[in-house]
Amino acid sequence: MILRTLILVCAMCTACRAALTVDVVADSTRVCYLGKPIEIRLVIKGDISSEFKGTLQLELVDYWGKQAKVQEQPVKLTKVSRAEAAMKLDVSEVGYYEINLKLIAEGGTVLLERKKVWSVAVLDYPRNFPSDSPLGTYIIGSVDLLADIVPRGFYGNMAQMGARWGTMDAWWKELEPEKGKYNWAYYDKWFTEAVKAGITPIPHLYAIPRWASSWKPGDPGDAWTYPPTDWEQWERFVYDFVKRYKSWLVYLRIWNEPNVKEYWHGTAADYAKLVKIASQAAKRAKPDIKIIIESVSCKWPTIYYDAISYFDQVQKSDPSSGWDIVAIHNYLFNNTDFPERTEFLPVYDKFIEWRNKNKPNAEAWDTEFGCMAETWGGWLGVGEKHQAQWLARTHVLGFSKGLKKMIWFPGYCWPDGVTAPYYNPAGLLKVDLTPRPAYVAYHTMASALSWAKYESVLSLSTDRYGVIFKIPEGYVTAMWSVDANSACPVKLKFEQQEKKISVVDIMGRTSERVPGTHGDLIVDINEDVVYVYSKSIPKMDISKKMTGK
Repeated sequence: MILRTLILVCAMCTACRAALTVDVVADSTRVCYLGKPIEIRLVIKGDISSEFKGTLQLELVDYWGKQAKVQEQPVKLTKVSRAEAAMKLDVSEVGYYEINLKLIAEGGTVLLERKKVWSVAVLDYPRNFPSDSPLGTYIIGSVDLLADIVPRGFYGNMAQMGARWGTMDAWWKELEPEKGKYNWAYYDKWFTEAVKAGITPIPHLYAIPRWASSWKPGDPGDAWTYPPTDWEQWERFVYDFVKRYKSWLVYLRIWNEPNVKEYWHGTAADYAKLVKIASQAAKRAKPDIKIIIESVSCKWPTIYYDAISYFDQVQKSDPSSGWDIVAIHNYLFNNTDFPERTEFLPVYDKFIEWRNKNKPNAEAWDTEFGCMAETWGGWLGVGEKHQAQWLARTHVLGFSKGLKKMIWFPGYCWPDGVTAPYYNPAGLLKVDLTPRPAYVAYHTMASALSWAKYESVLSLSTDRYGVIFKIPEGYVTAMWSVDANSACPVKLKFEQQEKKISVVDIMGRTSERVPGTHGDLIVDINEDVVYVYSKSIPKMDISKKMTGK
């Protein structure tokens, strides 16, 4: 009789486990500021023949895997298939939080347990990032995606994060599908919404309409990748585009990665002509607009794209092609090794050297770079923690090399129905628009560097970095070790009148430190970037005893 009762109880538990589901409602908190509660709305669904009593438990876990909060709420379902619950969770520190969920039956049996059902970014306070900020992100060119994610706050979240600029494809073939018949409404709404959110779009014009394309049946690739048959049509389109949007247009990119055949079947000389005509037309409509040329450096298993050699070809074909800014897409970042140990930084050195040789007064940018949290096709995944760490480190290093602006690609993990994991895993917001750790790391980095000018480097030992930037309040020094083995305490020295030093970790948590009597301060560094704010420039001294070397 006792055995039969146990079997019956187990059967009931199994039925409940199979029947009940708990989902987070999409309008739950994704990004908020400290002092505001995290509000999570949930829907519990299932076929309950009589009554269910239990407890819904939410656990908040921070970036370092530490439990930050546990909150519970009783749940009761009586012959209903759907019930809603709302829970508010207060946290005392900024940062990234994952939410784990449990549904526990009365008596303690766990019926449902799900990890990482939601995530939240808790930021310190709103910032008015400067109009000349060096930071931006790709804000998506698919209007179908934008129609879904912009109303849910995508543009606003990018602005909160610290992205001041947003690159975005602008397809001529969609704007003028028939000769002389513009469809400006295709992009009007999305440009306007970006500007309202605090992001200035940087369109890249490309995609030749079929009616204007030199493509012929039987030619490889798409018609939109071929040069126009009538260059005057391209000139007219660029002029009309800039004239329409000149109230907010500052920069205009010409094409996307023209050294990749999938995007451009013309020659480098054709691209130089495309740029020259676009520059002349754009500057007639808006004389102060800046024209950006670009190409990609990237390695695939069987292909190597070299931005520098392509720039050489473009410049040789027409040294006066009218560009103002040269931009690289440095995808040598996409590597499972630490970025400081790959070709990523040497490519920037060669890029800056090319700029200095060919047009020293022109700005050099990276208009598209990023790394994958998970493997996606030929792109190698590095994990969410490395993505956050490396995002901060590569921005600091890029600016120290002389880059004027850096654009992370992309802001959003758009869905991909073909290739596992079935979304673009480089995005800072996931498919459900919840943040990755890299979103918070970006905000911390943007808060430090949006007003910064590169000053100098600290001469640390191998695999340790310290980069000093001048900011309006004094200086901020970004510091880290390449890997865990090179983590160590670093002794910094400041001018003795320094009364307080602020040390901010990768998630934005601030600790106020008081230097010693000789202006010394010990800072522990590891793979997470730490930002040290001071009135004076720090000097350093790493003792052999402290580093173990």
